Amino acid sequence: MGDFVRLIKFSNISVSQLWALTIAARKMPKGFYQPNPISFVKSYEAELFILGKDVEKFSSNLPQSNEAAQQLLKNFVSESHKSYESAKVSLNDLNSLSFSSLSNETLYKVYSIIVSQSSEVARLFFLSKILEATAKDQHSIVQKFISEKSIQFDDIMPTSLSLFKDELFEEIGKRIYKKKQEAALMSPEEFHSALYGGVFDEEELAERKSNYIVVYDLEKDAPHIYSGEKARAMEASLLRRV
Repeated sequence: MGDFVRLIKFSNISVSQLWALTIAARKMPKGFYQPNPISFVKSYEAELFILGKDVEKFSSNLPQSNEAAQQLLKNFVSESHKSYESAKVSLNDLNSLSFSSLSNETLYKVYSIIVSQSSEVARLFFLSKILEATAKDQHSIVQKFISEKSIQFDDIMPTSLSLFKDELFEEIGKRIYKKKQEAALMSPEEFHSALYGGVFDEEELAERKSNYIVVYDLEKDAPHIYSGEKARAMEASLLRRV
């Protein structure tokens, strides 16, 4: 995949986690080109990419002034530091939370907050990774600001992913008559439908056990998932276009 730049590889990641990371890789700070993240998942091995042409465009909109560009990066790292510290607090709160005591509505609200927080934390990781591939000088500046905030870079992604507790998927699965492993394959939209009495495509969920692709839908301004044969067709289409 020479026309794709891999940002990270995972094992045994849930759809919810990948959903949050896809948003994170798309929602870069104001001033940067917004890349198009694509995640390929096969047999529970996931790889998140952006298009090579997106890497080339990434820093094209930054302020011409070096001082202004540095200030933009510094502000973003400061905002990310707040998200990172907030996520640490949330981890402690989640450890003491009884998911079984929550109503369906409250459970979904907690889940939605986790998706949002996970995404906010991961944005800094992806900014650094993309800059590492496209603008070494800006990457060094971001790393300097990260160090000044006493953020451990290698802890950013584990913190983002650890917000999704196994107990959360177990509880949601119990309420919608699914095993934890099946709940981990469901998207936020499917969770919402199931918890609020709606329906979703059971056949597509079954196909997702072998392979799926998460792309960022520009019209919906949200991730979209393709499973099974649809995923294979989407992969072929992507490879033809790059």
